[in-house]
Order: sequence, then structure tokens, then C-alpha cells
Amino acid sequence: MNKRVNKVLESLEADAIVITHEDNVFYLSGFDGEGCLFISPGKQVLITDSRYTVQAKREAPEFEIYEAKISYIECIKDLAQEGEKVAFEAGTISFSDYENLNSFGFDLIKTKGLVEKIREIKDSEEIDLICTATDILKECAEMFETIQPGITECELANLIEFNMKSYPFAKVGFDTIVAFGDNSACPHHKPTDRKLEDGMMVKIDYGVAYKHYNADVTRTVFVGEMTDKFKEIYDIVKDAKALAISEIKPGKTGKEIDKIARDYISKFGYGDCFGHGLGHGIGVTVHDGGSLSPRSETILQPGYVTSVEPGIYIEGWGGVRLEDDVLVTKQGALNLTQNIRQYDFSNKKELLLKEKKERYFFRKH
Repeated sequence: MNKRVNKVLESLEADAIVITHEDNVFYLSGFDGEGCLFISPGKQVLITDSRYTVQAKREAPEFEIYEAKISYIECIKDLAQEGEKVAFEAGTISFSDYENLNSFGFDLIKTKGLVEKIREIKDSEEIDLICTATDILKECAEMFETIQPGITECELANLIEFNMKSYPFAKVGFDTIVAFGDNSACPHHKPTDRKLEDGMMVKIDYGVAYKHYNADVTRTVFVGEMTDKFKEIYDIVKDAKALAISEIKPGKTGKEIDKIARDYISKFGYGDCFGHGLGHGIGVTVHDGGSLSPRSETILQPGYVTSVEPGIYIEGWGGVRLEDDVLVTKQGALNLTQNIRQYDFSNKKELLLKEKKERYFFRKH
């Protein structure tokens, strides 16, 4: 029985638990297909169907494989005894599956976030996978140098995703956000056919999942000669991010770290222009438990990985967001993505976007 399953059983106030959330199924078993888990002190069963049985045996060797002929939930009645306390994940089970489970004569116990809470703290293997994901984002960022006026938001988003998907075991973590000009005032802008022009800012928020583990980065740059206002906003956001990261350490709460960045931005009069939380947990999903936000009670511990992404958004002008992924360590914090192209405009360093002829980008082999 693996350590993750043991942690679930230690936290369980029932005789058994049914795991239906696909990310939790993967986290506990290693199986990346359709199915559910039945876990008790004496049983570790992965229920799937004939499409996945060979895959399940390879990916989840510690689990007994139960091949379902009808529905996955129907199989549970063969694995638990009438009257036993059986826990289930209230947030992911459908109502019809709940009704089925309830008809088997079990004493059902509702759980919420039990496995997700365990997932918050990463072990060394998980951290290595996240670091590999950040390496992929770093290599993909090399293409940013070749962006030219005339490309559309959709074209650029598609090129970024093509590059990410060209790596073995890599998937696009979420729909890539590319926003030109005043479109960047929308924190979650969806790419359009708008063309890039000189004098526009470019906000790119992109993420990749490597073997199911995510990394998530946002960069904002300017094409052409930067305006004084862009430099001002960029530097405020950059310094807010750096200040927040410098204060991350075990024992701090999510709301304490959020307040540091929020107060800094507010000091310059832009507090109302920063509406979202400072960050979110990262792991098996791109939003993987806990957060840095004004109401977050998340207590930071070594092994917790979070995004730090302050932003200033001004309707009719645009928005600047800068995002890094940070690992909480015993000593403080380690920025896992700081080596992904960032430029200090206050020191007038070289522009990220250069004049080049290439319009199509492929990763280096």
C-alpha cells in the first residue's frame, strides 16, 4: 500500500472510500484513464472497463483491477458489506451514481477535499516533475523573441501550444491566454483575430502539464518603444511580485502573502485595478488546492507549490500580469520559473521582442 493511500486511510472516518475524481484517481494509483477506486484497509481496487484494463495493469500495479461490465459504481456493491460506512467524494459524483450507491445499503459518509488536501504538499518526485514542466515553458519562451507585428492573438496562442505539445508526455495545461493592446485589461482574455502592431503590449499566460504535473507562467512585454506608463505599471507589478516571494516562508498564511503584494500596488494608487487573488496552488491540476488571496487561510508548508501573479488591469489601456511558480522550502521560497525570460525595463535592458523574419516556430531538438 503506497504512502498516499495510507494518508487517505489515516484521515478517513469510514470503513472505505470511493474515489471518483479523475485527478485523485491518478494521484493515488498512477492510472490515467477512466475509472474509480475503492480503498479500505484490506482492499485497493481500481474499477475500469475493457478499454483500459491493460493500461490499468501497467500504470497501477499495486491495485487489484476490477473490470466493470455495466457501470463503475455498480461494482462497489461487490466490494463492501451492507451497513459499512463508505465515504464518497461529494464534489465529483453524479446524482444518479449517488442514488445507486445509496441503494446498496451502505452508511454513506460525505467527504469534500480529503485527497485534495493531501495533494497540497508535494514530495521530491512531484517537485521534479513540476520542474521539468517549467523547463518546457522556458524552452517555449525562446520563440517569444521572434514575434512580429502582423501575427494574430489566435496564431500566437496556437504556436505556443504547438511547441508545448511537441514534448513527449506534455499536454497544454489550459487554454493559452494571448492578449494584445487593451485586450490585456481582461485577466482571462480569449485570443481573437486581432493583429499585433507596434506600440502594443502583449500579455501571454501559458501552462503545460508534464506527466500530469503543471507549471504556469505569465509574461507581459511591449512591442516597439515603451511608453512611460507601461514602464511604471510593469515595475510596480514586478516589484510587488518580488516582495511577495521574498516573504513566503513556512507558517505564513495565503492572505498574509496576498496582502503584501496588494498593499504595495495600492500604495501607488492601483489597488482597485488588482481584483483577483495573488496566486493558487499548483500540482496535479493547474489550480491544485489552497491559494494566496485576501481570504485564504492556507498555511504555507515546505513542499507547497504556488503561483505568484500580481496584476494591474486598466480598462481602455491594458493590463500587466507577471507570474512565477514558487516552491515553499524550510528556509523560505524557491522561484522555479525565474529563469523564464523577464526583463527589467527600469534598467533599460534589451527588449524581449526583436525584429526577425521567422513566422513559424518549432522547438529545438
